[in-house]
Amino acid sequence: LADAAWLYRHRLDDTERARACLHRILELEPEHADAKLALAELLHDTQQWETLWPHLEQRVQLAKHDANVSPGERHDAYTRAARCAVELGKFSTALELYDLACSIDQSPATLIERADALHRSNALDAAVAAYQTIATRHTQALDRTQLATVYRRLARLYTELGNASQAQLFHGKVLDIDPAHRETLEDLVEMH
Repeated sequence: LADAAWLYRHRLDDTERARACLHRILELEPEHADAKLALAELLHDTQQWETLWPHLEQRVQLAKHDANVSPGERHDAYTRAARCAVELGKFSTALELYDLACSIDQSPATLIERADALHRSNALDAAVAAYQTIATRHTQALDRTQLATVYRRLARLYTELGNASQAQLFHGKVLDIDPAHRETLEDLVEMH
């Protein structure tokens, strides 16, 4: 059944049959770890957040309470669940999960996702602080595209907060990295 699920998913592009195979595996063997992971990935890729959420909650509980779960697996469980929580509008849960992930690994990618969650939750001042921290502490770890993205998000946040001078400053930083960045140029035209 696992092979059939893989074939349906990856060769025949039939997510419904793949999902049915994975459900059947889990009916026969409820703790089948590979089937759980494959089903979670399928649900994520098809953006079936409500259906995915219980699987990720279970994975988070395992990560929290099983000492045999590696830090990398624990981080992955927390970030996957946090992404799903954001999509479901469960922002406080998402932020708790991102905080758990950050306690394991404060990579810029995780910090950016956390800042994005703050922005989507409409915690604009907290999002600004998070992006500012990333831009200040992790500049060397970010590639030019990532840094431009952080500056762009700061510019948008400052625009939303009504702080045109700060928005303009960060638009300028984006243009320092990519002088022809079309969206930034358009935003600057709209500001004037």
